[in-house]
Amino acid sequence: MSENLIIACVKWGRTFPAAWANILYDMVRRNLPETPFDFYCFTDNAADLNPDISARELPGNLNNWWNKLYLFKEGIFPPGQRIIYFDLDTLITGEIDDIVKYSGDFALLGDFYRPGGYGSGVMMWPGGTNHHIWREFEKAGRPNLQGGDQIWLEKTRPGADLLQDLFPGKFASFKVNCRPLPPEGTSVVCFHGEPKQDNADERWVADLWKIGGTFNPGARALSDEPHSCDGADFRTDARSGANSGACPPVELRDDADTGNPPVPPGCAEFAESRRRDACPDDGRSALRASPSDSTNATATQSARLIGKGSRYLSAHEEKIANIRHAISLPYPWLEQKPPHGKTAAIIGGGASLNKHVEEIRQRCTDGDSLFAVNNSAGWLAKNNIGFDNHILSAADFEPINLAGITRYCASTCPPAVFEKAHGNIIIWHPEIPGITELIRLELQNDKRPQEFIRSSAAGLMVVRLVYALGYRTIHLYGFDSCLDENGAHHAYPQPQNDNDRRIETESGGRQFQAAPWMLDQAREFVSLTHEMAGNRCKIKVHGEGLIPYIAGLLNPSLL
Repeated sequence: MSENLIIACVKWGRTFPAAWANILYDMVRRNLPETPFDFYCFTDNAADLNPDISARELPGNLNNWWNKLYLFKEGIFPPGQRIIYFDLDTLITGEIDDIVKYSGDFALLGDFYRPGGYGSGVMMWPGGTNHHIWREFEKAGRPNLQGGDQIWLEKTRPGADLLQDLFPGKFASFKVNCRPLPPEGTSVVCFHGEPKQDNADERWVADLWKIGGTFNPGARALSDEPHSCDGADFRTDARSGANSGACPPVELRDDADTGNPPVPPGCAEFAESRRRDACPDDGRSALRASPSDSTNATATQSARLIGKGSRYLSAHEEKIANIRHAISLPYPWLEQKPPHGKTAAIIGGGASLNKHVEEIRQRCTDGDSLFAVNNSAGWLAKNNIGFDNHILSAADFEPINLAGITRYCASTCPPAVFEKAHGNIIIWHPEIPGITELIRLELQNDKRPQEFIRSSAAGLMVVRLVYALGYRTIHLYGFDSCLDENGAHHAYPQPQNDNDRRIETESGGRQFQAAPWMLDQAREFVSLTHEMAGNRCKIKVHGEGLIPYIAGLLNPSLL
């Protein structure tokens, strides 16, 4: 039992299983060998935590990062203790003995992209102090501020010490300045946003982020071998497993000549680096920060190219130009809505749509909210099925001029999309690593709501968008993620996909043929279902194909 130091973390919902807290505890133990400490995990589910971790209850009526403010409630920590808080998406790469000796009133990260702003991923304060942070939050009715808990901390605790100023060179951002390696002398690496430790594309992260891990600066590329996470084998997203750390019981293998071994049984996702290797011609690559760049460089300044040269850079710059055009338009932005009792049906473009025409029509008759996605709007119109919502995330779509439609246009869409779109237009922002941070920086004084919809597969981004609109029962049609028995990729002509590379894939003993982007979508679907189930949202998949088949293999409690 420590008389002076408490290390704390928060594990809420299903975003992070117990393995993440266990690994954080082990990293602290390895890098604080001479200093006794107690490790508290504030959580709503203490199952599978290391027995050396002291589980503490959360209040039960807060979501996400707002639970961190609960740590400032009077009586949570005894006076005289030094409190060090770490987010679970933190990687400790070196000794932290000097850091934990901080004896000031309050210190936390400075925002890596927003000069003068706070980052709550690491915080330090003496027990028995700063209770006004929680007290005023309660008094204000627990406001759900845009920007989260760190905005509340800026409001109620101005003038805090910034850790990067107190300990120069000790704290780093993975996205800004840790690719291919963290700067020499770094002790703490923060994985704000995406990627996280479990899907980062650097081998040294996989070597370090595990029980008994070690920092190997000579390992720069993600290994093809799965790494251990508290006794379980993980290739990518450990967050998609249950609290035990187990991966979902779905196997997805492809026979593409990628030079990589198939996914091991039990894992439904590849590492992001393997996804890029499997799709060499799709124009995507990765941004990696050069170690010579300064920590204050923007995402574009700190980017260097790998893969296919300037092809990715031009796409990167094009997205930034599109977003800047979109935010200059006079249209409102997406605002998150509270949960309600309505049912949504999202209409994708898969070939199985043609077998569900009457079922979808009945949903319209029953009053469900129909959301067309890109060109499925044309399919609905040709089948005389009414719909009120049209989600646009692609450059090419068939303009359908129907009165009363709300168009949800992604800010990454080119100007031509906004010129063709008619009706009530609402802009939504996809979360894109390396771009989102830049836009946040430019919009730091903008008063419009800034909801960013996270996903790497464009087709599944719309599920999170509909969730943000308050729907908690969502039906999916046309989310096949494979070709049908006749080789069709969509229920309607879509020439831009006619020449997509085709891959033979297997799931649960069944063979499917799919394009690389379809496999991306199918792999992400598994983690999406866990995330939505944790948020009390039910997803029902209709149709035939890879995703409907995977849905049938998942635990029924998730769907």
